[in-house]
Parts: sequence; C-alpha cells; structure tokens
Amino acid sequence: MKELLFEKQQEEADEWIAENYPDAEEETDEWEMAAQYYGWMLDDLAEQAEWQWFQDSLNDLDDRYIHAVHELDELKELVNSAHAGIVFRMAYAHTVTVMEAFMMYSARALLNDLAHLDRFHKHFASNTKVDGALRKCARAVLENTQKHPDGSPPDDTLQRRRTAQLYVSQQTFHNLDNLNSYFSSVLKLSYEWPFEPLKVIVETRQDLVHRNGVSKHDEQVHIGSGQLTNAIRDIRAFVDAVAHTLRLETGADDVLPVVHPRGGF
Repeated sequence: MKELLFEKQQEEADEWIAENYPDAEEETDEWEMAAQYYGWMLDDLAEQAEWQWFQDSLNDLDDRYIHAVHELDELKELVNSAHAGIVFRMAYAHTVTVMEAFMMYSARALLNDLAHLDRFHKHFASNTKVDGALRKCARAVLENTQKHPDGSPPDDTLQRRRTAQLYVSQQTFHNLDNLNSYFSSVLKLSYEWPFEPLKVIVETRQDLVHRNGVSKHDEQVHIGSGQLTNAIRDIRAFVDAVAHTLRLETGADDVLPVVHPRGGF
C-alpha cells in the first residue's frame, strides 16, 4: 500500500510538472527545481487547509465541546502529578477560562444559523449599550474587509453575522449574569444549567487572579487537589449541560460527542 501511495503521489507530481514546466526534462536541474516548487505548493495547500480547519472548528459546536473536555481532562492530570500550590491555583483559574472560551465560541457558532442571528439582533442587540458597541464592531468589520484585495463589502446578512460574532468575541462570559442574559435572549429553548456551583468557582478565580489568592474579606484562599478536582467536575457538568442544550437547539440529537484522549482513536 505504501508503494502504491508513493507511485500515485509521484504520478501527480509528474503531471503537475509537465503541465507547469513543459520544457523541463527528468534528472535535470530544471526538473529538480520544478519538483521543489511542487513540494512548496503542497506545503502551502496543507497550511491553508489547516488554517481553514481551525477557522471552521471555531464555529462548530461539537468541536468546541470536544476541545473544552480535552482541556479539562488535561487539568485532571495535574491533580495527581502537581505538588506546588501555585500549580493548583493556576489550574483552578484555568477551569473558568475553559468554560468561558467554550461559551464564547458556542455563542459565535450559533450565529451561523440565520434564526439565531435574527434573535440576537431582535432580542439582545436592542439594548442601547449593546447597540453602541455593535456600531463600532460594524465599522471594524468593514475596515477589515477593505484590507482584502477585492475590497468588496459583504452582503447584509454576512455583515450582520460578522458584526455580531465580533461583538460576542469581545465579551467576558465568566460573568454569569451576562452569560445567562445573553443565552436566554438568543436561544429558543428554555434551559436549566447548573449555575450555583459556578458562582463559587468564579468568585474564587477572581480572588486568585486579581488579588493573588486573597479574598475580598482579606482571607487567604487555599487551593489543593480536592478543590481543583471539584472545580473540574463542576465545570465539566456545566459544559455538558450547555452542550446538551445547544444540540437540541440546533436540531441535533441529545447524545453528546464521544471525546477520545488526545492522540487516541
């Protein structure tokens, strides 16, 4: 099979060289240079494909769920391997980052659906403060479009979507009130997500990040393996609940994607 694959690849290379460098003869410097150009072309295509895959993954709800679970699984590994308190503190704070990024990218991905884009502009963007921020985002989208070679403005739907997605990308979804306000406006279905455990986790994260481990009441915040384990568990439960809601919201089944270990199958 390897030999057949190699022969196929060689045939494709020969065809490309014959089409683009018809005067090049085999085993000449010109042929070798053409082969080098072909290799560079393949590398460029692979890089573009990887970039496009990454861009697509940012707008895919299942991909964002799988990424979040992988991050939480990696944090689990620190529970048994780490000994320094500062590692536990950093890992604890990162659990909130994982949740926040998942919520932000999920919110962005939903806007690819026209019905949710309409709900965003009708039910959420009607707020005066939001409207002002959206105007700035709209200008930024147009300015970015003009940087591209064709410079043609996007159609109305694409402009509205890019503007809304840029706005969402700038939001801080660790503020649970803002998070709840946003999704209750944009989603069609009602939901019951486990917010209560997150309140303590987010508040503790603020103590760790903004006050270097001291609470608002001037008490030292201790994070050990138990606290980290519980935070990972509660964040995972929240992410699972959100992912379940979003699957139903977008017409998928209610079975969450199976998440294999990184590098596994």
